[in-house]
Amino acid sequence: MIHIANYGEEPSYDITIDGIIVEKFKRMAIRIEHSRDVVVKHATFRNATDLGPGGSGYGISIQGTAKTDRLGFDNDTIWNVVENSTFEGPYLRHGALIQFVAHNNVLRGNTFNGTKLDAIDLHGEQEYLNEISGNVITDVLTGAGIGLGNTGGSAPSNHSKSGNGNYIHDNTITNSQIGISVTMGTPDTLIENNLIESTTTIADAAGIKVLNGPGTVIRGNVIRNNTASGYWGVRLERDKGDAGAGNIGEGNPENVLIENNRIEGNANGIGLFAGVGILLKANILNNVNEDYYKAAGVTVTEQ
Repeated sequence: MIHIANYGEEPSYDITIDGIIVEKFKRMAIRIEHSRDVVVKHATFRNATDLGPGGSGYGISIQGTAKTDRLGFDNDTIWNVVENSTFEGPYLRHGALIQFVAHNNVLRGNTFNGTKLDAIDLHGEQEYLNEISGNVITDVLTGAGIGLGNTGGSAPSNHSKSGNGNYIHDNTITNSQIGISVTMGTPDTLIENNLIESTTTIADAAGIKVLNGPGTVIRGNVIRNNTASGYWGVRLERDKGDAGAGNIGEGNPENVLIENNRIEGNANGIGLFAGVGILLKANILNNVNEDYYKAAGVTVTEQ
């Protein structure tokens, strides 16, 4: 519907989109591509006409060039902001998407409700140093509130890992299958001071789920009152990778720090089903069934 891009000699920049409603679109309501300093605020996204694969049903996509970091070039995808906007399901596949090595962009203060898959999706195309903060996300029943890394896509731009240093903080996520997920080899994600609560009916759900996510830091989060069967506040397990792309992304969690989290009133607390070099420090656990589980072969240091 609205496409901000680099069509001529210079990219688009210094653009504000304020107070619009976008609906009845097929692919992307707004696409910010090879552009910088674009602000989208006070907008509403709803009622996409297609939720299928292949790039359909996205509220906003912030994207650069597949597999190519444009850092230092005029058409780098950098310094874009989406704030104080509303993404209304169920007819959105993803609410906001960052992909194709876009970096140093911000999604803050938005509301997401009932998207089909991940409400906020760092799409597994090496996007890095993005900040996701202060968003309110509810009722993502078949995905994550915030997801990093992805399977799927088609050659040569198969999805895989997100890039390093993405900062996920101070978000509130309610009644979602997974609150925050890190997969496919996504490195050095900081997950801090989020509130994840009140998942009561989605079986085998998790608050923060790390598969192949080396160097992930999970610090200062509150995960509470998630009583669905099989729920774990923090769950680490082996990543099977993408079977359709030669198991790219396969691996165990490595060097994950789980520190100063309050995990209370959930079906279960911390479940370490796979992992090496895991560090646990000063977490508060008070849950219904198991506070802590460690599978054989998992290496943990507890402080």
